[in-house]
Amino acid sequence: METKKSDSLPGQGYNLETLMEFYLLDKYHDFNMKLDIRINAMSDQMDQRLELLGKNSFAFLTASNPIGQILFPEENLKRYRELEHDLSGYETHHGEVKGDDDNCPASAGFFIFQITQERAIQLAIKYG
Repeated sequence: METKKSDSLPGQGYNLETLMEFYLLDKYHDFNMKLDIRINAMSDQMDQRLELLGKNSFAFLTASNPIGQILFPEENLKRYRELEHDLSGYETHHGEVKGDDDNCPASAGFFIFQITQERAIQLAIKYG
């Protein structure tokens, strides 16, 4: 896929369209529920677990490696703790997101239950 300079993110080398394609291929793992999901893929297991928890919505957020930029582990840990603080008051499960590319490290994050779409988007913008 050709990257247009005008669509590139600062210092990243990927345009937004390319990043979205990567995100759709990523696998999101919930350590508590021991299951993997993908964006836009139905998951009967996730639906069943949500029903058992009495929840009907969730989001996944990570503060690690924002917008495809690989950060040092210390910076990722700092950002993870900041996100964890911002999520106090929400029920969360620890998880990670991992792409199919073995060269990219997994990024730690959170499954957040009953968060509004508006709040999830605000935090996604804040943490990249």
